[in-house]
Parts: sequence; C-alpha cells; structure tokens
Amino acid sequence: MSRFLESTVTDWKYVTAFRADKSTITITRQPVLPDTRSARHRMLAELFSDGKALQDVTVSVDCYAYDGTEASYRIHYKPTLATGMEANRHKLSEALLAALGTHESGQLWRVDWAPEQPIITLSLRKPLATMVMHALKIPAANLPVPQLDERGIARRQQMPWPGSDPSVPGQRLHVPYASCETDAGVVDAYWNISDDSSAPHMLVVGPTGGGKTVLLTTVITELTLRGVPVIGVDPKRIELHQFLCYPGVPAIVFEPLRAAEFIYALWREMHARTKYMQTQRLKARNMPLLVAVLDEFFILSAAWTQLAKSGTDEEKEVIKRCNPLGRIGELVALARSAGIRLAVGVQRPDAHLFGRDSGSVRDNFQTRAALARLSSDGAYMMWGETTVGRDIDAKIRGRATVSDPSGDPALAQVWFTPTIDDHPAARSDLSAEEAHAVDSLRPTRDTPVYCFSAELVQFIADEQHLITTMADDVREPVAVSASSVTSLVDHISDAIPAGALEEGMNIVLGLDDEPDRTGTVLTVETIRKIARDSDGTVTEEGLVRVEVSVESTGRRPEVLILEYSGLDTVFLAAVDLAAAV
Repeated sequence: MSRFLESTVTDWKYVTAFRADKSTITITRQPVLPDTRSARHRMLAELFSDGKALQDVTVSVDCYAYDGTEASYRIHYKPTLATGMEANRHKLSEALLAALGTHESGQLWRVDWAPEQPIITLSLRKPLATMVMHALKIPAANLPVPQLDERGIARRQQMPWPGSDPSVPGQRLHVPYASCETDAGVVDAYWNISDDSSAPHMLVVGPTGGGKTVLLTTVITELTLRGVPVIGVDPKRIELHQFLCYPGVPAIVFEPLRAAEFIYALWREMHARTKYMQTQRLKARNMPLLVAVLDEFFILSAAWTQLAKSGTDEEKEVIKRCNPLGRIGELVALARSAGIRLAVGVQRPDAHLFGRDSGSVRDNFQTRAALARLSSDGAYMMWGETTVGRDIDAKIRGRATVSDPSGDPALAQVWFTPTIDDHPAARSDLSAEEAHAVDSLRPTRDTPVYCFSAELVQFIADEQHLITTMADDVREPVAVSASSVTSLVDHISDAIPAGALEEGMNIVLGLDDEPDRTGTVLTVETIRKIARDSDGTVTEEGLVRVEVSVESTGRRPEVLILEYSGLDTVFLAAVDLAAAV
C-alpha cells in the first residue's frame, strides 16, 4: 500500500491531533491525492468557495456527453433567505452563464433551480437558430379543407392539421409563429384561437424595426392558410399594405376614422353572432372564426383621442358614436364566445394602453410576444416578473420572449416571413429562397368572412371600394431643385411661351390699363418663327398673333387681337397642376 501511495501521491499533508486527557500530541502524515476534476468543475467549486453567493456548496458532475466531456452539473447548497428571492436567483444564474461561456460543442448552458430540494442544475442546450424561414413544407393545395356549411358553421372548428415538424401533428387553430425553448426542447410557439383557449387574444410588443410586423405577417399568413379570415388595421400605411387583395384578407384599413368605424362594426358583429347563437342553439366551437389585427395601436389610440378633442364636428360625432377604446374593452372580454379574436401590436407595454380600463383589458391578452429588451416595469406588465425578457440579444433580429404552449415566458426565434406583396416592385427585392417561401404560403382558396351583421357587410364593401379608388389622387412627383427654379415654366404650366399657347387656354392678358384681366384663347397664329444663328444667338424673335375672347359689358364677349414676340412668356389665369405631372 505504501508503495502505491508513493507512486501516485505528489504531495502530503500533516495532521495534528491533541489529546488533553492523555497529554499527547499526535502528528501524522496523510497523502494528498491528485485533483482529477476538470478545469470547469474546479472553477465552479471555486466560485462558491468563499460562501458569499451560496453556503455549504458541493458541485458534482451529473452526466457526460458522447465525447466524454462534462455536459451537466449539480450544485447542492444550503437554502437561505437570499436564495428564496427570485431576483437573487436570476442574478446568480446570469453570473453562472457568463462564467461558463460556450461549451466546446458549441452548445449553450442553461440554469434550472429547484429550491425545494435545493439543487441547481447546469445543463447544455442546443442554441436557437438565428433565423428561421417561414415556408410551408407541403403544397398549400394539399392542406385539409375545414368542413363548414354555407353559414361557416362547423360541428367543431378545431381539427387536426399538419405541423411544422411532419413527425409532430398539429391543430388547425393552434397558429404557430416562432420556435421557442422549453424543458422538452425547442418547440413551436403558437396562438391558440380555439374555443377552449384560455388566451384567445394576442399582444405583440416591439420597437420600430424590431420584427413586430414580421411576426404579425407570419400570423396572418398562417391564419389564411387555415381558412381563418383576417381584417387588418395599419395607421402607418406601410406595414400591412402587402395584404391588399390577399386571399382571406378582405380589407386592410388605413385611416384612423375608418378604424373606429371598423371597431364599431366588429362590436355590432359580436352582438349579432351572440343573438344568432342563442336562437340556433349554437356553441362557441361551432362559430366561424374572424381575426382582427390592429398594428401600431398607440398611433390609433392617439389619433382617436385627437379626433375626439379637435376634429371636425363630423369626426367628433363618429368617434363619440363608435367609442373605439370602449368597444375594444368589451370585445376582448366577450368576443371569444362569438368566434372573434384580436391581435394588437404596440411599440412598448403601457399601463394606459387601452384607456381607463387598461389593466383589465390587457389581462385578456394572454398570448404575448415581446421583441425587445424590456424595462423592469415593462417586464412586469408583460410577464408578471421584473426580470423576464430583459436579456434578449438585440443583435439577433427576431429574438423574442413569447408565451410557450404552457403559457410561461420562453426565449424564442420568430419565423421570418418575407413581404408577401406580389407587386413586381416588391417581388424584385426577394431572394430565390424568399420568393419560394412566399409562393408556398399563398392560399389556394379565398376564405370569406361570414358576416352576421349588416354593419360588417357594409363596412367591408365600403372599404373595398375605397381601396379600388386609392390611386385616383396619387400623382407622379415633380423634381424641383435650386438649379431648376429658373425653368419652372417647363415643369408647372402657370407660365408658358407664347408659341405654346393653345385654343381654350385661359390667360392673363397683361394689358397696361387692366393688368389682371383674363381671356380665353380662340386662335393662335405664328406669323414669324424664332430664328437663331449657328452659335444659338437669336436673330429673329418671331411674332405670334393670338385671338382672345374676353368678358365685356355687352351681350357678346369682346374679341381682342394680341401680338407677342415668340420669346414672350404668357401667364395662365390659374396654375395647370394636371400638366405638371
């Protein structure tokens, strides 16, 4: 035994034992065996050696990876008042993750607390992808067809549906939009819009450029593929316009006043559906679904408030009659049983998001996604905890904290849906992969909105008419720069060369005694043309004779004959804007 110790022991330690009853001191030499722990194992033990962060700590290896590297650790500790506070556990978790860094396999570490045992488990997790392209894995034409009658009524609207992972079956009314981390691994985060959902409405928070509209675009495309129609509201006019004339999206509303009318029509639709269900003995699971997506809700809310205060009398009356903020409160509380769902996009969580009843209204939006680092107050409003969602990596576009399938907050990567606008100008910016994804997501059937109220029918019809006439007052731009000021005559026809006059033009005559008198051109005759020599110098100014009809005190208009140099400029009586574009 002594030979074995001599060959393996690299150090010895001396232990002193004092026996007062026997008046002896015994000194013995004991071997110090080599520390076979890995560098990471030793580092973890040393972190807690001073007893400040945790007390009575032991660190052990829980399991190994296939290549023999340590893949999991267990940290046993003595519970204290400090470890009972979630904020302290969160800070210690962040410190542990920073100390551990990235595993040699490229995977990341995760920290799980079990205070009741008490144990901390450090384990490896596969990192979330930094970009997930949203594309359908089977042809849209092969998707199931919901069995609805002519009213949109079904025995049950929920039904099996192909999942994003072919090996995992999904549900029609579980609308996926992201990949999120859970204890069971990476799974789809989805919005449950079925009748048995405890989170029927959705709240999406994200700053400009943070991916909020991409998430809503993903949700809308998934809804239309599943036969659920969507009506969108976009006060910025540049986010949801891609869905104009898209199958399953009968209207996109841009004007705040029209958005107020929509909320009122939706409120009337909710009550009409409820009465129909009562008379026909229908249940929520039978009713056709309708989803309203309200993007940039802060802008809408501010616009409604401004119109109510300082709009025209007609605008004030519309806001008063529609009462959009009040109607939304009633919709989120009652619309679930009538088959109506709302998704709202805002730039930040706010205590006064929905007016005076914000707290109770916001609580009905239990499906949530935050695409930003939240403040402690924002985290508390979104997740009920001040620390959740504050460590989002802002450098990764689409990174978010979302409600996982169990309703708990989870780290997620939102699926990327390119612009689905089929306009050539939009399509030209897509890569081949993006174009393929967009084409795969386009529904083969145009799902109608089953309207139970006359107000919603009329609103959709009016909105579709507005969309068809949207381009009527759109003009091509006129380029005006400092160097072009002297040649504005060539761009805006309020002044034109005399030789360019035409019959029917109304011109300022420029008479000495009546400089503002106007008349209508009857004829234009060029007597002599303008002549120039080889270097462009004018040798002949030319002569233009113009016959003009002017108002007179007599019964008949007076006719004047005016002569102009070919170089003269004649002013029109009114700016001809149509000629400028």
